[in-house]
Amino acid sequence: MLASKLWLENNKDDCALSEITFGELHYGVHRLPFGKRRSELLRYISFLREDYRDVILPFGPAESEAWGEYAAEVLAARGKSFWTSRTTRDSGIAAIARAWSLTVVTRDVSHFPFVETLNPFTM
Repeated sequence: MLASKLWLENNKDDCALSEITFGELHYGVHRLPFGKRRSELLRYISFLREDYRDVILPFGPAESEAWGEYAAEVLAARGKSFWTSRTTRDSGIAAIARAWSLTVVTRDVSHFPFVETLNPFTM
């Protein structure tokens, strides 16, 4: 997480986060046992939400329409086997990126076909 945190801090002015990203962060944290690490991560997520409060991207009507188009395109090109619980969640982020004409910054570029991506871990 350190490399992604550093990249995000260095590029904060050019970044936005999606509500789905926050959902994924909370999903990961709530799978951890209660303890110091979990508490620290929940606090970090809270600070992250505050830092990005003006640029948190929703999943509303435009994104919903973009998701339908994106999901159909991916299904036609990759088939049903592409879809897992993880790629389904990521497809919401892909739809937001397409609706807003943005680049998805991720280590998992294979989860985002037909979307412009950037992997900060390979830079």
